Amino acid sequence: MNEVVFISLPMNGRKPLDIMEDLARARKAYMAMSDDYLRPFISFCHNFQPDIPAEENGAKKGQESVWYLGRALEAISKCDRVFFYGNWRNARGCLIEHEICEKYDIPYVEDGQA
Repeated sequence: MNEVVFISLPMNGRKPLDIMEDLARARKAYMAMSDDYLRPFISFCHNFQPDIPAEENGAKKGQESVWYLGRALEAISKCDRVFFYGNWRNARGCLIEHEICEKYDIPYVEDGQA
């Protein structure tokens, strides 16, 4: 009965440390919204991997964001739910991930929802 939650948050143009701190805050926020008895069964995933450069993996110059978005969509396909955190409404990739969830009936929670 494990639940795997993908964390969607803005990453483009941000420092890796800032992203890692936001991911930690997102995990904490999601856990705070969850029922006590479910918390031990929740795990998280995301597509932030700064050690895997898009351009070294075949992305064309100027299309790196699309490559990363593709990795995010692949990760979402393996998760039970998506958690949209922080300033996601102002990030292209997050907006596309949100649209995918709506169009493909993937359960999601937006930051601040119970």
